[in-house]
Amino acid sequence: MNKASHSAACFALLSGLLTTSRLVGAEESLVGDWAGGFEQGKDYVYLQLHFKSKDGKISGTYDAPLLFQQGRSLKQVTIKSSTVSFEVPNKPDTRLFTGELRDGVLTGQMKEGATEQPFRFSRLAPIQAKHYEGTYEIERGHFVFIKSAVDMGIGALQFIDFKNGRVSGLFPTSTTSFFTGPAVLVLFPVEATVKFTLDPQGQGTGLAWVGSQKWSARRVKLREEEVSFTNGAVTISGTLISPNTPQPHPVVICVAGGTAAATREMFRHMAEFFAMNGVASLIYDKRGLGSSTSDWLRAGFGDLADDALAGVRLLKARPGIDANRIGLFGASQSGWVVAQAASQSKDVAFIISQSGPGVNPEEQELYRSEAWLRADGFSEEEIRDSMKFIRQRYQCALTGEGWDALAETEREAKNKRWFAYTGGHVGKEHPSWHFWSLIRGYDPVPVLEKVTCPVLAVFGAKDTFLPAEKSARIWQTALEKAGNKDVTIRVFPDGDHSLIESKTGGLKEAGRARRFVPGFFETLRDWTMKQTQVQH
Repeated sequence: MNKASHSAACFALLSGLLTTSRLVGAEESLVGDWAGGFEQGKDYVYLQLHFKSKDGKISGTYDAPLLFQQGRSLKQVTIKSSTVSFEVPNKPDTRLFTGELRDGVLTGQMKEGATEQPFRFSRLAPIQAKHYEGTYEIERGHFVFIKSAVDMGIGALQFIDFKNGRVSGLFPTSTTSFFTGPAVLVLFPVEATVKFTLDPQGQGTGLAWVGSQKWSARRVKLREEEVSFTNGAVTISGTLISPNTPQPHPVVICVAGGTAAATREMFRHMAEFFAMNGVASLIYDKRGLGSSTSDWLRAGFGDLADDALAGVRLLKARPGIDANRIGLFGASQSGWVVAQAASQSKDVAFIISQSGPGVNPEEQELYRSEAWLRADGFSEEEIRDSMKFIRQRYQCALTGEGWDALAETEREAKNKRWFAYTGGHVGKEHPSWHFWSLIRGYDPVPVLEKVTCPVLAVFGAKDTFLPAEKSARIWQTALEKAGNKDVTIRVFPDGDHSLIESKTGGLKEAGRARRFVPGFFETLRDWTMKQTQVQH
């Protein structure tokens, strides 16, 4: 599920109240990480709780990743026997949680003003996600992928079924036992338990799923090679993932998107998806991230396209690679980048764009800011105030003037519900403004008008990051002007920005994600195999 990606929080633990009695056993059973939530109207509020005990005192913090809240202090944390209570500051009313702790599960009632809602949290066992990550085969042609759920902020896993599109959160109760609920961040009621088989080094070799269906899967070992390549003074580090089929292999280079989490792991699931269908894939750390040098915030789309083309040059000269069938895959911001690269080089055999904008970055960001708020139920007045603030911010970035007035506006706005949706505090010295100055006016149309290689561009009509229907039309028109005769553009009616099935595309809805839109993986597989002439 690709929405907008959240990094793990730095937890600032503050002391709570001294427990009313020295119940060391109860304290110890509360200490650790918890995940769960409660229903609030049509929304599900997902929370992560982190408790610590020191000198007889219990304290804690919480994260609400879908509400842009991380490392915030819990108040009035108490435990007496098996009864636990704590407060989560909120406006207009504080949320008071009171519940019972039993067998690693905390259940009770959350009171907010005059309303009450039941809550449920599960204590999570510490794990090392990398030990489980990879592709598992249920039967011939049916693969699932296990990845780290870094956007959940704590040690959990995410499950993707490449056949039926299901996505699930896997929450650990031990190093081998996990459970999943009805949606990716909705833990209860438990729908299935998952048991991993580990080798002596603790690496996953298989898993067994027990729920309404029962099945088992074995870990698939793909060939991996660490590689590096250069673009001028920039060194890019990556991993070449190859299928267990005869060489030479066609290749898809996965170009990471526009976040600080854009390391090679961002698209590992896509790389292994391609590999399980006979196509090798190169994933790499975006410049300045992971093991790659330089700084992506000092690079425009042309620089980032040159990085991708340096990867193409590496592969063209590499034994075991079909030099005439090297394509690029990009999603979101890297949709701009792969088109730029293809417009510059005939060595790019094809491109695949997932939710790649057809508008310039400023229009895209203004669209996103408004669409997020509207999808999550903000009033028209709130949307108007938020957009006025965002435009004021962009005007300062454009002219270099008005920062003091902006700071005053920000002080007034920081307590507004919509403020977190604007990215929080982004002052004059924030490094993102240099990157913004390089890309804000980038026009993708002249670029697309030079792309003559085969193109697959997929969009979701419920995308709140960019105008999907408009972008699809722009891609179609520009590629026709280029004389491109091999263009497939598809808009999935119920897809969000990550092509997850969605009703609104809003951030609050993300926790209820259940599956990718039907046909998404089949479209990518069938189109890619046709271009690369790999037999299914």
